[in-house]
Amino acid sequence: MIMKTSIVILLLFVTTYMEVYSQTVTHSSESDERIISSEKIEYLNMEEGWAQEKKVWYYYGNRIMVVPVSYILRETIDSTYISNGTEIKIRITNYEESSGSYQTSEDGWAWENGIWTFNGDTVRSYPPSFTKKAQVGKMKIDSDDRKTIQTNKIEEFYRIDDEKWTWDSNRKMWFYDNVDIHKLPKYKIIKSRIVTLSH
Repeated sequence: MIMKTSIVILLLFVTTYMEVYSQTVTHSSESDERIISSEKIEYLNMEEGWAQEKKVWYYYGNRIMVVPVSYILRETIDSTYISNGTEIKIRITNYEESSGSYQTSEDGWAWENGIWTFNGDTVRSYPPSFTKKAQVGKMKIDSDDRKTIQTNKIEEFYRIDDEKWTWDSNRKMWFYDNVDIHKLPKYKIIKSRIVTLSH
């Protein structure tokens, strides 16, 4: 079995849009069978600063172990099975939409109009601790137009994972062990509550 994979990342995102496309071709050396599978993921209305690569979320290039509260994505998977001159095509579409807000009791921090602020100034950082409240709707449509719908109500409490991280209130930036390493801290979930509703 020989597998060739080519991945093209189209950086077409204009503040809130990004599209990722990949294709896999599988060919059996023992028969005339081939499988051509392509996947396109469109990210719409993403929270500012966020991007996803290989289904891993990054905030301004940092993997902080948090999933954004606001985003819409559409994943389209097209598969073509070719055997003895016969083609069978299957399409599966997955929609996912998340909305909600953050809350924090950290002094000076606030979540306002979709961005974090510290003492009134916009910052590209998350506070030392915060709560995320989100509602995530998922819908799957198969090639026969059958729909599967699920809604998750999520409440998660986050805190920085390493106490060596400190926030400088004057420079409005994070330091690790009192050194600016040009990165953001990772977070861990302290408490989580998820309610799943199937339709």
